[in-house]
Amino acid sequence: MQLSLPGLTLPTERPLIPVEAAMVLLDRDEDEVLGAVESGTLAWAWDIRREGADRRELRIWRDSLLELLSGTRGTAKMEAGQVLASMLPPRPIRTTELQRFWSCSSTHVTHLLEDGQLTAVAAREAGSGPNSFTRIELSSIRTFLTARRVTG
Repeated sequence: MQLSLPGLTLPTERPLIPVEAAMVLLDRDEDEVLGAVESGTLAWAWDIRREGADRRELRIWRDSLLELLSGTRGTAKMEAGQVLASMLPPRPIRTTELQRFWSCSSTHVTHLLEDGQLTAVAAREAGSGPNSFTRIELSSIRTFLTARRVTG
């Protein structure tokens, strides 16, 4: 059965989609989705796992999924800077935002900070409550994603 969802949109607040969600959207199994990433059919994907982790944590750019669903291929020709600019605001990002952007846990983002994979602008503003977040340097997020892109 071919999936046909005219006008399908995915939330802009979640530009990176986990493989499991892509499997549902594309109606494909994990091996087929991973094959599409590794072959470049899904042109923009990143492995956001911690350094030294055995299991990959792949995230696929929302627009790559939408293109595959619609049969178009424009994002494959985009430059990395354009793609990153389209999914990241031009300012330091709160840990709570990054967790949502990457569809990952707050613990994962905290571990990436602790491991030095991401760089904080300043210490956490509060221990708990609505201000219990850290701001992350945009350049460290760009560097991390540039190094972690999965290409075919």
